[in-house]
Amino acid sequence: MALMIRRPARNWTNVPTLFGREWNDLFEDFFKGMEPLTNLKEATFVPRIDVSEKEGEYRVKAELPGIEEKDFEVTFHDNVLFLKGEKRIEKDEEGDDFHHREVRYGSFERTIPFAAEIDADKVNADFKQGVLTVTLAKAQPTERKARKIAVSNGH
Repeated sequence: MALMIRRPARNWTNVPTLFGREWNDLFEDFFKGMEPLTNLKEATFVPRIDVSEKEGEYRVKAELPGIEEKDFEVTFHDNVLFLKGEKRIEKDEEGDDFHHREVRYGSFERTIPFAAEIDADKVNADFKQGVLTVTLAKAQPTERKARKIAVSNGH
């Protein structure tokens, strides 16, 4: 007589196939009427950025069209660059009845971490024609010295 080994856990590895249409209908009913999550980011202004690297430095370019220099700030802390600001709606548009609107307004914050150590004293920013360019110099590697550590006898 042959011994048959039963592994019930294997039957549950493909639950959607087991329940078929009922499983899919459950999720379709649950999410019916909800907007896709991708539309949530479109509700406010998010500046587009490019991060590039060349020998000795990183360069971050951020598109900030329609924003004045007084409406944003650039900070650097713990090897992370922070871009924070607000794209304000123009006064003459507040009472307008729009037929179609794609221009986004609102506050924004972008956080850009760097893997290589950055020299915080050599971070510079330039803003021209709606484009912010931040140049971040990589820190020079420090020489790691070995030294003998004296061990006391507890007194």
